[in-house]
Amino acid sequence: MLADLVAAGLTDRNWRDIGFGTNPRTGTFTFSGGALRKSDSMLMSFGGGGRTWGGNEVRALALETDAPRWFCIVKPSNASGVRTNQSNSSAFYNPDGTPVSRHSYYAPQYNAGRDELIVYGCGPVWPMDKGKGWQVDAIPLASGGRWYPAEHYGRMYARAGGYEGNWVAQHPVTGDVYFPSSHLIQLWNNATGQPDAILADTEWVDVDRGCALVDPLRSRLVRIGPRPGMGDSQIGYFDLSKRPAAYRDAPASGLPLRRASGAGFVHDPVLDRFLYFTDLEEIYVIDPTTFAVSKLPTTGTPPVAYGAGVNGGDTAIMSRMQYVPNLKGVVIAQAFDKPVYFLRTA
Repeated sequence: MLADLVAAGLTDRNWRDIGFGTNPRTGTFTFSGGALRKSDSMLMSFGGGGRTWGGNEVRALALETDAPRWFCIVKPSNASGVRTNQSNSSAFYNPDGTPVSRHSYYAPQYNAGRDELIVYGCGPVWPMDKGKGWQVDAIPLASGGRWYPAEHYGRMYARAGGYEGNWVAQHPVTGDVYFPSSHLIQLWNNATGQPDAILADTEWVDVDRGCALVDPLRSRLVRIGPRPGMGDSQIGYFDLSKRPAAYRDAPASGLPLRRASGAGFVHDPVLDRFLYFTDLEEIYVIDPTTFAVSKLPTTGTPPVAYGAGVNGGDTAIMSRMQYVPNLKGVVIAQAFDKPVYFLRTA
């Protein structure tokens, strides 16, 4: 990636901060998530922001190659169009009109029908580590693709006071995206390419904390996160066949779940199990019908415990954990200075 970042004027050949980030190597991994293009097993990472990195590139790793290497599938804006770390700006867009770097959390999602990376919402931005926006930004991933104009796919509705690192969950069949804010859940409709109805009002705050996925086999939006009076890692689901979507606490059994904030959470369709990873060494497996929780037996060297928090970034995985259908397993991109791990599950 270095050549692209140097060509854009964002760093030098020694990866130094020349006005666009305290650590260009950390880049898109700081409090940020990823997405997967399933057709060719392309893992992507977009983000940065805060006070760490100002480039808005999309970094990618082709998992099916014999010797995967990170590269910029979307090149960054040139330095002339990017705000410097002295700009004291909390704007959501660069002077050149492209999205500013931000902590992306779970916001990046790959849309297969459009072959686009779509980013739902904007966390604390570069360089002031302030602000929360609700715009939907996107870029086509075809060769030479450019970011669409601001809010090309609309602006999500949000209640004030929502968590800056809210979860985002995409339906793997329809491409619809579920987006929470404080105690509301809204739908982004893939057919129209615009925000749609409010699907649920839970009347309890913090529904946007934790992590979530869509279970297409049972038409459920499954969430792990805080529940008033019940602790910070409770599992439950919204029945998507109902309007408004009806919430149900799941009768979880077995091992207790840890630290829902920032966890990796995916559905393995071959096993028909949910896999849950909290930046510790073990992966939890959750039965989608009984919600029984156990540890997934594994061999080989596991990820370093709390490795995502080393040299920048949160001790969280977010959507940098993805199920890879072509390889029948999960990939975990823990940190910029750690290995990328793959666990074959079938």
